[in-house]
Amino acid sequence: PAYANLLITVLDLNDHSPEFEEWDYEGFVGENTVAGTTVVTTQDGAEPLEIRAVDLDGTDITYTLLNYTDKFRLRPVGHVQYLLITQSLDREQQDMYQLSVMASDGELTNTTTVVVTVVDRNDFT
Repeated sequence: PAYANLLITVLDLNDHSPEFEEWDYEGFVGENTVAGTTVVTTQDGAEPLEIRAVDLDGTDITYTLLNYTDKFRLRPVGHVQYLLITQSLDREQQDMYQLSVMASDGELTNTTTVVVTVVDRNDFT
């Protein structure tokens, strides 16, 4: 009988799209706050809103804000994305924003919704 040594390489197929840790996210920001302010999880501003996705294939994930890019931007810190305002927001003009954030592993994508409520601040202080 003849014998041969074979080297078999099993390749990991990218068959999992990124999955967000939450179905959707809710955040708050005070009206008339300065550009660069981080959107928070409660009206009292205790915790910054963290947007995060995981990929079971272990690939790196990139995030893209799909709308309202003139008013918001994503700031990556490690594997977490923080949402910042890029300009002061006026509640009387618009009191809520429904943003879409896409996560991509380079081939597959997923999208989540982030609802940001602009919290009223007294304009006459």
